Amino acid sequence: WVRQEIVKERPYKSIAHAVTSAPLRVTFYAVNPLIIRTAMFDAQMFFYAARMRAFMDANGAHLPDWVHLIWNSVGFMLAGLLGASVNYPFDLIKGRMMAESYAVYAFGTRAPRGLASVAAEVVGKGGVLGLYAGMPTR
Repeated sequence: WVRQEIVKERPYKSIAHAVTSAPLRVTFYAVNPLIIRTAMFDAQMFFYAARMRAFMDANGAHLPDWVHLIWNSVGFMLAGLLGASVNYPFDLIKGRMMAESYAVYAFGTRAPRGLASVAAEVVGKGGVLGLYAGMPTR
């Protein structure tokens, strides 16, 4: 925003300066999508671990330990990939909200927006696939 001249000067000299001097509403501006994303990811990992444990107890007791290691490792990687794919839209919205938070509260360059209005803007500009813009680069 400094390069685009939306903001004339940086509001904070460093991250430490921002954390110690920014109002709490700036610090927690994008907390809603962060909480949703984290809760969904944790629930998915808990469900995966519980189901995998039940499956291995019922069907894999006779298998050697190295098979358990491979099976659990590959399964956990796939569960993480699925979890990241499901949660990416919330990361995107959180990132957009965080990027505009200082401009909203420090300079008043736009009205504060919530999760729903940021999501509506993303879907309006790029369709539902717009929620996954940039995902292949992560």
